[in-house]
Amino acid sequence: MANDIGIPKGNYAYLERNFSEHLQNRHLEKLAILLSAPKEWIRTGEGELPPASERAKDPDPPLIEVFTSGNECEVAVRISMRRTEMGITKPQMAKVLEIAVNSYSYLEKRCSPKAQKRHVSAIACVLHASQDWLLYGQGTPPTVPDIKLLAAELEAQSGPQSPELRIVLSQRAKKRRKALGLKVQKCAEQIGVSEAEFSQMEYCLRAVVDQHVEDLWEGVLKVQNGWLRDPRVNETELPLAYLNGAYVKRSALATHDRIALAERAKKRRVALGMKVSECASAAGLNMANFAQNERILRKFPDIDVEAKWEAALLVPAGWLRDQTIEALPLAFPASVLIPGSAYAADAVVTWHTVSKEIRAAAAWLSRKAILRRTTEWGLLTPTEKSWAEIFSVRYGVQGEGQSTLESGGKRVGVTRERIRQIVKKMTERADGLKMPTPRLDELAVEISRLAPATVAQLDIELKHKLGEELTIQSAQRFSVEIFGKKLAKFASSPWSQNQSNLDHVLKSGSQIEDDSLIRSARSVALKMIRGSGAANIHFVCGAVSDELDTEVSIKEVKTAIEMVDGFEWLAEPDGWFWFGNDIGDNRLQNVTKKVMAAADRKVDIDEIYTAMGRSQRGYYKADDSKPFVIEAPSVILAKVLQRTPWLTRIQKNDFFANDETVLQGALSDVEAEIIKVIRANDGVAVKYEIDAHVDRTLDVTTIATANALGKSPCFVQPAKGMYSICGCDIEPHALARAASFADSLFNRGTNATIDDKGYFTFEFELSEYHTKHKFIGMPGSLSRKLSAGEYALEDQAAPAFITKRESGLILLSKMMPRLSQLNAKVGESFRLRINPERMVASLHRVEARSAQ
Repeated sequence: MANDIGIPKGNYAYLERNFSEHLQNRHLEKLAILLSAPKEWIRTGEGELPPASERAKDPDPPLIEVFTSGNECEVAVRISMRRTEMGITKPQMAKVLEIAVNSYSYLEKRCSPKAQKRHVSAIACVLHASQDWLLYGQGTPPTVPDIKLLAAELEAQSGPQSPELRIVLSQRAKKRRKALGLKVQKCAEQIGVSEAEFSQMEYCLRAVVDQHVEDLWEGVLKVQNGWLRDPRVNETELPLAYLNGAYVKRSALATHDRIALAERAKKRRVALGMKVSECASAAGLNMANFAQNERILRKFPDIDVEAKWEAALLVPAGWLRDQTIEALPLAFPASVLIPGSAYAADAVVTWHTVSKEIRAAAAWLSRKAILRRTTEWGLLTPTEKSWAEIFSVRYGVQGEGQSTLESGGKRVGVTRERIRQIVKKMTERADGLKMPTPRLDELAVEISRLAPATVAQLDIELKHKLGEELTIQSAQRFSVEIFGKKLAKFASSPWSQNQSNLDHVLKSGSQIEDDSLIRSARSVALKMIRGSGAANIHFVCGAVSDELDTEVSIKEVKTAIEMVDGFEWLAEPDGWFWFGNDIGDNRLQNVTKKVMAAADRKVDIDEIYTAMGRSQRGYYKADDSKPFVIEAPSVILAKVLQRTPWLTRIQKNDFFANDETVLQGALSDVEAEIIKVIRANDGVAVKYEIDAHVDRTLDVTTIATANALGKSPCFVQPAKGMYSICGCDIEPHALARAASFADSLFNRGTNATIDDKGYFTFEFELSEYHTKHKFIGMPGSLSRKLSAGEYALEDQAAPAFITKRESGLILLSKMMPRLSQLNAKVGESFRLRINPERMVASLHRVEARSAQ
């Protein structure tokens, strides 16, 4: 009834309770029609009311108005469905009706009679629907206007185009823009209008033609002139590049797919050696937007941006959004390399010896940016030249004697570890690069022709092929480690001390066709050796299979690792091996150096094995190769240390350092100071003494001291709070003293009680350390109940102090005057009462109890 009358339900409920004269004047006529009752009967109850059966037979009551039929919600639903079908937005409809967007949204929920009367004609025109269908759902449902019929209408009319035709033409233009994957912002910018104006143009073409704007619009849409206004002009097909590349707007990829594709693009950029700024500039983006694109691709592509981005990454069209498209290999054609690149497709190799080929490879790998790499030393920067020289010398161009890490470090004035890091970095850059090596290939052929022969004979016969001071051994090592292919097979390892004759020579290339297996096996084994001191072939085989995502046999891994420089079995039946002393960064040797630097006697292998377990694991960056930490048995560790030149083994498994210079710098400053204070206390010290000494001598926090004590292999913890040195003996009296001191600090076994007045009470025995250091250690149970600060001490003028250490100790100091008053002696017991709320304390002697 409320809907039929056109008032809210609450107002109608009030009307049925109080039908005032004002309400009668407004609604009586409508109520009489709806109820089929006389007005007088409704007002006064007088007159006769027709029976209900007769009233039901009466014809339909005449409508008071066209727009009062109680169908507001149905009309609203039909308007909303038709608008959605036409692809018209609410803001566009609101603009046509000249009302606010919120008002139009409400109209689609409930189209009141007043709204119907005001807007239905305009809505019907825009939605191409009749008023009868919108109001009552009667008649044929509207359909989308046929563009051919509109074309016929265009031919018949001589005046301006109708709004219906202009709306349909604008919708056609909008579909064309979406097919091209263009954005509103970009189109509006190219046409020279605002985004709001362009959105309105895409809803309905302007009544007054702006020929310049529409010509630009047609150019952006890649259509013929006149296409916008004339439905008879056929739509041109999209260019082929748009159909089979990344230009056609595709359905949105899932979020995880867009993240994975962005990560792939970032890895490609890093592999090319391009900076973010360079790639962003090539794609036409600022660095912030490009960085966001490298985190996750946009939901829908920007055609021009992604085309430029793909061109910068040297990948096919569509690669950014299609996982199935493969990128070009990183061995680039000559068109993308600077002059002098020996690895361009049409470049001419100008060197005639293997040593020159090694130097060319060194120059190539010394530069990070692949697109700017060169083999010409004259085009390198001073730093790049230094790196190239280090790499060349490391692989033997100056002879075997100059190829060690120590010799290389002395040559350029850096440490052996820095030499190892530089060579490792340049070797990693060679992964995945396909470089032609004509001189190495020629050398392999010559070795096959001359074999069998000794190494010395081959060095003499092939001197003209090797060049400079290069030897067969160095050329073999370079070929295996950089390119994964073996020049020859030696009867025994050419890097061992016993260099025997060559048994037979393989053809050029390695026994393993896939050089990725050789690289992976070497990399995994090196990681394990650096983390554990030695590597196990069974673990290496599993890790290689996982890394290559394919099944690899033990035999294949064995063949691969035997090709590595310095390979030696430590226990072949159990699968343990290593690559010699020259790989650097061996955790076992680093731990042993620290232990030997701190020890004052020979060290047993079991002590070193325990120190390995205590030693701190390194922290590594996300992009660094993290060593595997698989603890090797002590028997294997002993075999590694037996082969360490600066260690000497005596008896069975005891070791001592034979070269003190190797141990220099092995200890950190904190470790050195801790060792000083422990030795000053006859081999054992408590943490309080260590903290106090380190705090006085070094500007470090107690956290640094705690880290050194807990993670350094140099220190052993005989008991809680006490520390000794690995490889040093402890005097019995020193251990007893430290234990007494530790008990005094922590008051072990002491329980504090609380009384009804809030006093905590505990007893302690006065020790030498109390009188020496002038403090009393509080029980650990009071750590959270006592606050630091001044406490008034009974019978003492000056206050006592409670201090809380970062280590957790709670110390009561400044109470010596009170102990002097009591004539306190070492060994006597005292009772301390302390109230944390009132900040007061008292100290009294505990009288000796008489024997029962």
